[in-house]
Amino acid sequence: MHQAKTGGSPNLPLKWLGFAGITAIVFGNAIRSCRRQRLWGRRKFWVLLGLFFAVHCVLGVVLLMRVATAPWVLYAVLAGPEYVVLAMYLGHFLDS
Repeated sequence: MHQAKTGGSPNLPLKWLGFAGITAIVFGNAIRSCRRQRLWGRRKFWVLLGLFFAVHCVLGVVLLMRVATAPWVLYAVLAGPEYVVLAMYLGHFLDS
């Protein structure tokens, strides 16, 4: 009954799948970009990326636990700015 009221799927947790997909895209692009810049082997890069990933996951889980459904357009709108913030964060702390 709750799933029917909220428009969610009883079999597919779409909000979580969307979050996982956008997480993979944002962090995958950051890793690929930094690999080309030869930051791949620096420990500091992985520590900074891990910290950003932890904050991303905590905020994402907290927000998604509070909503019944999340429109996929929202993920698309937030992915770009999040990637820009991640790139600026890494650039600032890695001095590159």
